[in-house]
Amino acid sequence: MTTPEVQSMFKANPLFAELSTDQVDRLAERMSEVTWYQSGEYLMREGEVADEFFLIEQGHVEVLVTDVEAGQVHPVATLKPGDCVGEMALIDAGTRTASARAVDLVGVRVVNVDDLVVKDTTELSATDALRVHLAQTLAERTRSSNEAAARNLTDMVAEAERRVAMSQFMARILVGVCLYTFAIGAILGFGGSLQDNQISVIPLLAVFVVALYLNIRTSVFPASDYGFNLHDAPRAMFEGTLIAAAAIVLALAGKWAGTSYFDIWPQQPLFNPVEPSGSSVVIIFFYVCFALIQELIARSGMQSSFAIFLTGPGKTPISIVLAALLMSSTYMLVSLPLAALVFPFALALGWLYARHPTLAGVIWSHLVTAILLNFVIGLPF
Repeated sequence: MTTPEVQSMFKANPLFAELSTDQVDRLAERMSEVTWYQSGEYLMREGEVADEFFLIEQGHVEVLVTDVEAGQVHPVATLKPGDCVGEMALIDAGTRTASARAVDLVGVRVVNVDDLVVKDTTELSATDALRVHLAQTLAERTRSSNEAAARNLTDMVAEAERRVAMSQFMARILVGVCLYTFAIGAILGFGGSLQDNQISVIPLLAVFVVALYLNIRTSVFPASDYGFNLHDAPRAMFEGTLIAAAAIVLALAGKWAGTSYFDIWPQQPLFNPVEPSGSSVVIIFFYVCFALIQELIARSGMQSSFAIFLTGPGKTPISIVLAALLMSSTYMLVSLPLAALVFPFALALGWLYARHPTLAGVIWSHLVTAILLNFVIGLPF
């Protein structure tokens, strides 16, 4: 006969709740004496033959599943006194789909399933035989579900690690952009334009480019995810040329209207090209550096980062708008009207980068537009 404590433990477990007292007694006769496991010891391991199950009398047991491909082990449940572990062996004599490890001092009773399983279903009614086969089918499905759960847990952990790494990357980018803006503002505070302070600005741009690239190189994502690739570059550059042409036409129309009708810029020719000289070559080189750093910040630093970090169907337009705002805000150091005019152009470049995630197209479009506007048309800003 079983003790009242064991009877109570059986009745509290849903697996044995419907058994009669006689059935519980017969089951208890087939159980071993209490077996003890120290903290950290395994009651069973995944992949072992499932030929017995355990009834926990004392302590807590942690159930673990393994993602074989990733080589990671995930805890999926913690069992308490009165619970069973390994009970799937009752209906499926395959291998263990999970491991069980003692959390603290654990006492269990072990039942060998060979003493319980009905092997000859011909003695059963048709209904009972179907129930046995249904239970075995469900056990197989549970086995597959455990393997899928392990893979899903691994994917979730990996995704969480990637998002943490990306948030750290974005934090470093934002700090760098703030320092870059403060530095440019400090240089302009001494007087003159950006062109007038090339000796100070160009080394600053070079330092920032190197710092940004090293930050990307140490990211958990490949550099190609930040636009450092030539995938579909010819198509991107072609579409970038169309965007540059549209920007030039709009700029010409605006300048013509401002000089002819609104008298905003009186006596301004429609085209005001810069005379070729040694200094103009240096200035063009300056604009090349400036466009490069802006696109690295806007596309590699911000748009790519937000596209990777954000989720949901709206992540692409959100990342485009945020990058455009950041890019246009850097022109606040020159003038507010210029920053406002740059914003739609930055949106167009963001759309281009979303279509073709390579820096080739946006840098080309930016350079063509900036050089033509500043050295051929001549912006009155």
